[in-house]
Amino acid sequence: MTTILLVAFCWILFGGLHSALIHVPISSRLKQLFAMDDQTYRLFYAFFSVVSFFLAVLIMLISDGNWLRQPDWVTYSGGAVLIFGSLYLLRISFRNYSLTIFLGLAPDKTEKLNLGGMNRYVRHPLYLSTILLLIGFMVFWPSDVFIISCLVLIIYTIIGARLEERKLINQFGKDYIDYMKEVPAFIPKWKE
Repeated sequence: MTTILLVAFCWILFGGLHSALIHVPISSRLKQLFAMDDQTYRLFYAFFSVVSFFLAVLIMLISDGNWLRQPDWVTYSGGAVLIFGSLYLLRISFRNYSLTIFLGLAPDKTEKLNLGGMNRYVRHPLYLSTILLLIGFMVFWPSDVFIISCLVLIIYTIIGARLEERKLINQFGKDYIDYMKEVPAFIPKWKE
């Protein structure tokens, strides 16, 4: 039980710090304190996120978990389908985004809301891909440590999407609010 709590704590700490550092009042204060422009801060944020993510993954991987179900060809096959399907969805979802801006290597000068590609069907295709990937990992590797990690990350991903929406409303105003009314967050509407 202690192992599960430690792993859950690491993921909650990762999520909390990740969200705090992108929160506008905190990021503005840190930019001012360390005299950073937006692009430098974004690069710092991306670096911090990657390092803290891999530290949490390392702690998860070295933790001794228990199988909730012994993996077999069904779990491996089902998990693999979800994992590869979500990676494909992630790939096509990223067509609407710039990786260099995402990583902080180029400034974000986005002035117009991008409604093409996967964004026509769901507002958060990258978050949806992440959730499906995490579910795939839970199916593929059904240990208590992996499942707790994935559940915490799924909850964090949903919270992250809501925080992202606040930022997008501030950035795009009524255009984004209208978009929210038309396009669901995660689960596409069936066309009638």
